[in-house]
Amino acid sequence: MQIEIILRKHGIDRAAHHGGELTGPFLRKLSENAEELFGELKQCLLEAIKDDNTRLATDDEIITMCDRCAELYILFDGLFSLSRTPSYKLTPEIEDKMKKYIKVCVKAWKCMGYTMGMPKIHAIEDHLFNQMIYWKGIGCFSEDFVELAHQFGNIAEKRTRGMRDYTKKFVSQ
Repeated sequence: MQIEIILRKHGIDRAAHHGGELTGPFLRKLSENAEELFGELKQCLLEAIKDDNTRLATDDEIITMCDRCAELYILFDGLFSLSRTPSYKLTPEIEDKMKKYIKVCVKAWKCMGYTMGMPKIHAIEDHLFNQMIYWKGIGCFSEDFVELAHQFGNIAEKRTRGMRDYTKKFVSQ
């Protein structure tokens, strides 16, 4: 309950959505206040388990995880801000920053022990930078752009499913 109070204090209300999932505006608020919010969550958790001898995590583990979560949100906030560079506004400086952000974000993600098999982290690690270079910025594109690309890819995959020669398959798409 205390955690919900801390989240609401920062303008984050999980109950506002079906299933309690955090989405867009709430995630932005979380990213904007990550350091303060996770600091408060850390104190709340440490206080809640102070006298619990059956707990599965040490104080140091709780502190480390809360600090890493805050860091991850801050890093991804920077990454997503740079990824919103409008088309034809990409500069060499933004490219250099983006490469560094991708590398550090993926490293922080792995450090948390999260799986690399999730589609969004895969897209960040393997495709985001190339898409930004190709379009000279992708901030002008909405999610619809990505969804449409997936639809075309699925259609091409169905059309070439029986082809065993991967070179011909790739060229025919």
